[in-house]
Amino acid sequence: MVWFLFYERLLIQLCFIMTVIPFNSNAGYGVGSGFQTVKELCPDSKVLKGFSIKGGIERDGVLFVMKGEKAKEAEKEERKWLQQIKVIE
Repeated sequence: MVWFLFYERLLIQLCFIMTVIPFNSNAGYGVGSGFQTVKELCPDSKVLKGFSIKGGIERDGVLFVMKGEKAKEAEKEERKWLQQIKVIE
């Protein structure tokens, strides 16, 4: 609950920005309704297409990060998304 309140307060502050670019890394749960929540809390902002990727996972308090080919593939996917939304060429 505390995290959600912080998240919502942060989004409300960000909504004064004209363009919002949502992104999410997760351990396999996906973005859920997060991007839709951004749109709802920022009705006067332009909300670009969001990006979500499964990142490292945690098991028993140990974080397993992306390495090697998986990290390279994630970077390619991120670059493709940034090109699609015209943030980079």
